[in-house]
Amino acid sequence: MPVPPTKREAPRVLLKDLVLVRLRDAILGGHLRPGERLDDGELQDWLGVSRTPLRHAIDQLGLTGLIELHPQRFTRVTTQTAAEAPDAAIAMEAILCGVISTAGPVSRASRTFAHLRSADGALSGGAGAQTFWIHFLNGFIALGQETGNPFMTAVLETFGPTLVFKLGALPAPADDEATRASLGRLVAALQRNDLADTQKSTRQLLVDFGMSESAA
Repeated sequence: MPVPPTKREAPRVLLKDLVLVRLRDAILGGHLRPGERLDDGELQDWLGVSRTPLRHAIDQLGLTGLIELHPQRFTRVTTQTAAEAPDAAIAMEAILCGVISTAGPVSRASRTFAHLRSADGALSGGAGAQTFWIHFLNGFIALGQETGNPFMTAVLETFGPTLVFKLGALPAPADDEATRASLGRLVAALQRNDLADTQKSTRQLLVDFGMSESAA
């Protein structure tokens, strides 16, 4: 059969990385609840893997704060309280603004906008704060990947899921329409490459979710 003239290597995905993603997504998706103790044997059976890749995933998620490790006592999903949300909001804003500040022009076909549309759908469908922030985070990871900011993108990929988890303790906005309007202004700012207004709209979203002006 005819073959392409150049060989294109498929991206190599390591088992330990797949285990990390599945464990992280189980936490963000609510299948593993805040404060829930984790048993290695049960997780190995569920994931169908040996202890080595599982412990690597647990250790990595421990470094980012999504899992709490207490040797000889217990391993558990980190807690999620409204009292921690302001600190998470400050950290999230700083990282997002770092991505925004060096972003180049964004194509209208960018995956960023697809993720932000999903975030809007989470608001209109009453899916809750954490689901909104997951889509929002994925949008800004795509923005960093597509516009060339590898350092801030790596920071967002590493610590963003934990910050999203902490922000998930916030209640849904009291006024969904106002929050959707804030998101719409952010999308419009990105489309016209207005980075200052994108940052301003990002801060307003945090305020809409109950953060004070000073925290956001």
